[in-house]
Amino acid sequence: MQDERLFFFSKAMPKSNVGHSIASKYIDETYGKRCLFCDETNGVTKAHIVAGNRDVDYSVFCQPKYIDNLDVKSPRNYIPLCGTDGKNGTCYNEFDKFLMTLIYNPFQETFEVRCLRESFPKYELCHGRLINVDSKNPPYRRLLAWRTRKCIMEHQSMIRGEVEDWIQLCDFSEKSRSIAKSTETESNSKKSGLIIVRQKKISVS
Repeated sequence: MQDERLFFFSKAMPKSNVGHSIASKYIDETYGKRCLFCDETNGVTKAHIVAGNRDVDYSVFCQPKYIDNLDVKSPRNYIPLCGTDGKNGTCYNEFDKFLMTLIYNPFQETFEVRCLRESFPKYELCHGRLINVDSKNPPYRRLLAWRTRKCIMEHQSMIRGEVEDWIQLCDFSEKSRSIAKSTETESNSKKSGLIIVRQKKISVS
């Protein structure tokens, strides 16, 4: 049986009808009107992680399952991306089509960009990129994890033999940040097959 949280990223999910002017201003001031994935500064728009609709019940993403409640109008539900829906070759379009995602990597204690389509013009620039986002209002990890699961469902053939790795990373990304510290006690000689660590790391202030 399909988990109900996947509904929020399906075509059946009602479109956004919640204003986000405060979040939009905050994101502009925090990220400098540039794409979080590729640093493009032209044509940058705010992409919601999950559509915000006042008629939808989001309690499945709230307490007690999670440590806090979900506010779809919060800056945490938006990320700045270049382009728009339908504009090929942009990060926004890839993200909207579930061909590109952002996931919290607890082993690196940062967020990681993952692309599914190797023919995407910005694949080499973006895929595997580690990003330190604003610590005050970081993107909702729970939403990104479930959005990434939707990517896996939609495009399993593109991930090839890494499907289980992606799913387990989604599971870990929703857990406490302490997971990175707990793994330090494991033997360094025992390399995990779950996550491919990439060393391209940038910082967003």
